[in-house]
Amino acid sequence: MWWLWLGCAPAPDVPLAWPQAADAGTAVHLDGARRYLDAVAASTGDPPERATAALGHAGTTATEPASRALLSAWLLDAEVRRCTGDTRRLRDAVAIAPEPVTLEAWHAAAEAVAGEPLPTWIAQDAGTGPLDYGAALHWFGVAWRDDPDGTRHLVADPGAQPQARARRQRW
Repeated sequence: MWWLWLGCAPAPDVPLAWPQAADAGTAVHLDGARRYLDAVAASTGDPPERATAALGHAGTTATEPASRALLSAWLLDAEVRRCTGDTRRLRDAVAIAPEPVTLEAWHAAAEAVAGEPLPTWIAQDAGTGPLDYGAALHWFGVAWRDDPDGTRHLVADPGAQPQARARRQRW
């Protein structure tokens, strides 16, 4: 509690001013990011439970645009954290997105926050093919678990490296 002594309490996450989307397609992407961030912020429990709550029942083979946008937001969060050594995240990209935001401007904001090009994420975000979860699973130290009813949940990966376990706890 050294920060009390210095009189500089850590700043809580301030509510985001969500940019207006320039078109319906971009609105779907921004809504996916909003749903992901809202669910992570509202949920409690260990990080895999929060992620499962955030990702809901989007499924891992999402073809429906809203589900795909939600999963893409999670992938972007992992990429931004990886590129910045866990110092920045998805909400930082939302905070700097111009208004009205186009899909290209959304991608540019993500790259600006990450500090490097994100061609793999952009191709997945803009495309319709399968999403690759490998980097996000590795970064957060989680794995998919299939339940008997066919739903998938994120769980802590027992084989995760110590650094990934630490990142999972900060998530």
